[in-house]
Amino acid sequence: MNWSSEERPGTDYSFLQCGESLANVLAGMSIAPLASVIGYSRTFLVAWIAGAFALLLVVTAARKLAGLCEDTEPFKQSFKHMRHS
Repeated sequence: MNWSSEERPGTDYSFLQCGESLANVLAGMSIAPLASVIGYSRTFLVAWIAGAFALLLVVTAARKLAGLCEDTEPFKQSFKHMRHS
């Protein structure tokens, strides 16, 4: 939400959710044909490898983007303030 437009943050978030849903539908629809071609055990292996690769990409991207999200520290301060009051 930090990168969404100030004029229409809900629209940007809706596009993000629609894109995620579309990716989930496409992945779900591709699993059965892939399993029929290469077998279920290999399909699960491909899914595990793809998941590990995606996790590596997310960790790498999070490290590179950490400097762009400067609002994490005020949140921690406000949480500590709320906890002690």
